[in-house]
Amino acid sequence: MTHVPIPNPQRLAALALVQQHPGRPASELMSLCRSAVMRSWLPDALLVLREGCAVRVDEHGQYWPTG
Repeated sequence: MTHVPIPNPQRLAALALVQQHPGRPASELMSLCRSAVMRSWLPDALLVLREGCAVRVDEHGQYWPTG
């Protein structure tokens, strides 16, 4: 598991981004971020979401919501 604490609002924002843009790789999700601050924590938030099974990543590196 990750050692980087990601507050719930950031997790929800990252999940909403994946839900709004399913099938996008992390690089495209990063480019869709509204701010530099969001881009800075998005990789860790995506990792937390993967570990929590809220999103999955396919063999092409595309992120998909699970629920």
